[in-house]
Amino acid sequence: MERQIFIPDMELIAKPNGTVEIAKRHKIVYNGWTIDIDPKPVPFISDGSSIPPMFYGLVCPKKTLIPGIIHDWLYDTGEVWVDSRKYRITRQQADMVWADVVVHCVASTAIATLGYIGLRIGGWKAWNYYRKTDRVRKMHRLQKAESSAERILQ
Repeated sequence: MERQIFIPDMELIAKPNGTVEIAKRHKIVYNGWTIDIDPKPVPFISDGSSIPPMFYGLVCPKKTLIPGIIHDWLYDTGEVWVDSRKYRITRQQADMVWADVVVHCVASTAIATLGYIGLRIGGWKAWNYYRKTDRVRKMHRLQKAESSAERILQ
């Protein structure tokens, strides 16, 4: 069964350190899920697909930038929307989204398969980090939003 995927053109700001900042809100549709990448109140920075240099010949980081951004957001939040309700997803689901979006964007099942295997082997550390720091990060985002609002009102 073919996946239903819609990805709008993403506005990205390239950073000198090789990362990208997501400039505005983007809603990606994936099989009935909405992945709501919202860089407000705090900018969202992604390194795209974190592929070790020794594997660049197999999986090109430039070709997998958009799938990497979506995957980074899913690892960061662990959430998707379905019919106006927020749901938690598993690491395996986030990794499968990456693979499916690679096939959609790059049209390569070989790259998707290799990358998916790499994510399943090495992604646990990042996923666990984000799950442990989830509450702290959300509080930090709220505090930054409140301080930004205070500066605007002054």
